[in-house]
Amino acid sequence: MKLVSKESLPDVLTKVHSLVYAQSQDKFEAVWQDIKNQPHADFIRYMENNWLRCTETWALYEHRDAATLGNTTNNQIESHFHKIKNVIISKRKFGECVRTLVEVCSSSSVQQLHAEHIQLHKQHYTNGYQGPGVEYFKYCTSYAAKKVIEQLNGLASGEKYKANIGNGSISVTNSKSGSTFTVDTSSMNCSCGFTTSMLLPCRHVFAARQKLSLPVFAVELIGTRWLFSSLASCSHPQPTARVYLASTHIFDNATRRCLSRKEKFSKASALLEQISIAMSKTGQAQFNVMYNFMNRVKEKFESGYC
Repeated sequence: MKLVSKESLPDVLTKVHSLVYAQSQDKFEAVWQDIKNQPHADFIRYMENNWLRCTETWALYEHRDAATLGNTTNNQIESHFHKIKNVIISKRKFGECVRTLVEVCSSSSVQQLHAEHIQLHKQHYTNGYQGPGVEYFKYCTSYAAKKVIEQLNGLASGEKYKANIGNGSISVTNSKSGSTFTVDTSSMNCSCGFTTSMLLPCRHVFAARQKLSLPVFAVELIGTRWLFSSLASCSHPQPTARVYLASTHIFDNATRRCLSRKEKFSKASALLEQISIAMSKTGQAQFNVMYNFMNRVKEKFESGYC
């Protein structure tokens, strides 16, 4: 960071880290004001011209309400891209890449794996739990139900929560930490961010419902994404039919006559040589995919599947 002296660099980096992970706008502005009070005019100008104009893309408080389902990293995206790179080839045209991806995603084997994944998450796993909120296991995935039970257990733990009814909302205060969150009585959304990020009720919501003498279980508290009913109603593309190679004669373009066995061998060898050259120029991961594909093609030819 050339805009800051070497001696001040550790302190500035610490403050920038605090900017990125500020839990609220007030904390963000307090840290930024602290930076502005330091003699770093060039760095302050750089931040104002480049980063403070787009805080929604990097400041935590700007997207605390985003439905991340508990995953705030890009690991899943990177994993997805890795699988795509194993299927497509870098030198392939865009249209061919799209067609390849569509064929893979709509293939019977991938559809079967997806169906098995959906069926697995539709199973009821209570693990012997019979306490408050056990009804959630009947309506949503076991992962979501366990998250809800964790919130209920937090409410029943040593932390004392005090709920006060206001105008259209209930403020829930943790007497141990002193933190206060607001629960909207109509939508049952909480300002703690758990309900919007996980699409599940938090302990403050349960404290508010307890104050209003409402039952612990309410299916409307669960986001549609977690419900068994939404898994059952998911529409999936139908597997594509098997592609059969047309049984046609290979002609000589000049004379339109059928090729001899020797000529067919020569023509096929030339084609396979071009394929071999193309495969030799790829990376190891792409080569493995292409080799396995060609091996399956060979097996189909040998078995007369054409």
